[in-house]
Amino acid sequence: MDWITFTGRAIVYPLAFLLVFVFPTFLNRLAERTGLVQISAENGRTLRGTSTAVSAVVLLGAAGFILYWIVKYGRHDANTLGASLLGVILVIFGLLFLTFSFDIWRWNSDGISFLSLRGNRRILWREMVKCEILPHGRRKITDADGRTISWGKFVISPQNIDAAAKRARPDLTSSINSASGTGIISVSLR
Repeated sequence: MDWITFTGRAIVYPLAFLLVFVFPTFLNRLAERTGLVQISAENGRTLRGTSTAVSAVVLLGAAGFILYWIVKYGRHDANTLGASLLGVILVIFGLLFLTFSFDIWRWNSDGISFLSLRGNRRILWREMVKCEILPHGRRKITDADGRTISWGKFVISPQNIDAAAKRARPDLTSSINSASGTGIISVSLR
């Protein structure tokens, strides 16, 4: 291994670690301090963790680099076609991650709302008929009309949404207290 390869790895690996693990944690704390995430005993607002937005920026940046390389050095051959396809795939996933990064959950004493670029939903606590804990710790509540709102570990402070649901409907959310998130636990009034 020559010194250029070693130096490149010595710089790239720590930067990748900082970008993937430390920077999103810093942004989550910043969101809590600046008021993007607001939590009190009765009301709250939280959003998807910033790792989703960082992933979107990384994917779109990689796609931009690939497309720049194609424009500057590309020829009409199989390598350019493969790089173009990879760039398009990265753009699609980057834009998908970007749409997920704008998800917001709001709750108060009346109910919970989910606001997203893909659509909005509201469930009143009194109309909630089902509370499930899905695999990997995702929570899902359902109302009588079949509308659902779910959240999981990629939300900043998901335990606060759990606490609001427990306060509003202890009859349906008792399973949240003892759930490990490894299986499906469901409580329903249907």
